[in-house]
Amino acid sequence: MAAYDAAGNMSCRAPSGSTTCVGTQTGAQLGYNNEGELQSWQNAPSSPSTTAQFLYDGQGKRVEQSVTQSGTTTTTVYVGDLEEVSTTGGTTTTTAYYYASGKRIGLSVNGTVSYLASDSLGSATVALNGSWTATAALLFAPYGGVRYSSGRCRQRTGSPVSARTRRAG
Repeated sequence: MAAYDAAGNMSCRAPSGSTTCVGTQTGAQLGYNNEGELQSWQNAPSSPSTTAQFLYDGQGKRVEQSVTQSGTTTTTVYVGDLEEVSTTGGTTTTTAYYYASGKRIGLSVNGTVSYLASDSLGSATVALNGSWTATAALLFAPYGGVRYSSGRCRQRTGSPVSARTRRAG
């Protein structure tokens, strides 16, 4: 169940029977900027345990994301499609992406390189380390649903997939 604002943007999402977007809303709340881009999200209208804020550049590309979960904030800064820098407390993780002919073929996380193998649609489905051992896998069901996930991969949309993403989504 969901509720929408006058512009057609989802303003409330109730993914389970224990939350609602009708009457007194108890579902996740979503807010948008003047361009219709998702600006804020929180898992409950009052006393949320998880919140997120998003910032975009003039072309509508996300340049920063800040997520607070149970009092811990993770801020991620995106440098185009080339790099993202995430900071949680005193820990910073830098991820750089490598491309060939417009396709993402590899990445490095804090200097550790992984190579990406793709399916027939071009989605990276397996990440391999320098010894060619699989470190992450993401397999799709018909119509794009995730069939299997191990490690940390990205969906076709470019959104990271992890156990936390699947639960919150």
